[in-house]
Amino acid sequence: MNNVVEAVRYGVETLGVSPDEMFSLIKSSEGYEGDDYRRWLASKIIELCESLGVGYTQLLVKKFAITQSIIESYSDNHIKDSLISKMKDLMLDDSNNSLYTVNMEDLDVDIVDTDWFNGIDMNSENSEFVSELPDEFREDFLDDKVSLVYRVSSDGADRGSDLYSDARNTGLSCKSAGALMLYRVCQMVSAFDECTENFRFGILTSTKFLCDRDNEDIWNYFLQYFDYSGFAMSAGDLMNASYMKCDYAFLVCTPKTAESKSSNGIVLPYYSGDKVIEYRRYSRSNRDMYDALLDADALMLVTEWKEFRLPAWGVIKKTMKAPVIFDGRNIYDGNELNDLGFVYHCIGK
Repeated sequence: MNNVVEAVRYGVETLGVSPDEMFSLIKSSEGYEGDDYRRWLASKIIELCESLGVGYTQLLVKKFAITQSIIESYSDNHIKDSLISKMKDLMLDDSNNSLYTVNMEDLDVDIVDTDWFNGIDMNSENSEFVSELPDEFREDFLDDKVSLVYRVSSDGADRGSDLYSDARNTGLSCKSAGALMLYRVCQMVSAFDECTENFRFGILTSTKFLCDRDNEDIWNYFLQYFDYSGFAMSAGDLMNASYMKCDYAFLVCTPKTAESKSSNGIVLPYYSGDKVIEYRRYSRSNRDMYDALLDADALMLVTEWKEFRLPAWGVIKKTMKAPVIFDGRNIYDGNELNDLGFVYHCIGK
């Protein structure tokens, strides 16, 4: 796998493109023999990966893992000081919690060095995982004084781990270490619900992890246990130096209470610099919705499904050939859409 990552990275560096742009070239260049150097190089990368045992289809399937590996290994992933302060404020928020991290050295706090993927907790009396945590972290957790920040890893899931087997028994397929970590904190909150009222779980991740089809079930499961807030922004706004054209999200998650509302996907304010420019929804259903609008002459709404109530209008306008909307359920604000440059038609009023 490392040699495949290196092959794709060579294309990124040679052509001066982002990993996403490199994969767009790869997708259209299988067997290419023309004069376009970019596509010719992409075809040679495909051939090299095939010689390494990763075929064309497998290469496209592994896009997320390869892209994340390049980002983590070859960008300056250090987060800007102003955003480190913002993350700490969101995680602590005048609480008495102690802040810990996993895969997140930027926050300059205690890193929890433990095996997160083995040991199962049935409840506080039958605990294999929490009982083996480092002493200070375990004591703070049992005293309900933990804020934990996790930077999502692109590593594959440990299929031989206790947690992987337990997730499978629950009906969940966790294909990455990130997905398994989401399952772990759900299990911690379930087994120790009496001492997790103030528990906070922060997640820093590429937005691709939020939208990846492989993670759809684990996110639905996770949102049964946690409420969330947070923000999203480009890698360039988040990090000191990054040539990657991708977005990141930071989520602050707290255990659900009796007053919690059901969550329908993840919607976050998207920042450009220090200003919110729009709200974006991150879920598979909406990613498919946007794909359906590519070069469309018009959008017609015929259902009131919740996932269609708060779309990212900026994304929709850029995606469509003509910004024309026929609202068959009368759920949108016509004045707002007209101000955004849409031609809005309401049916039934």
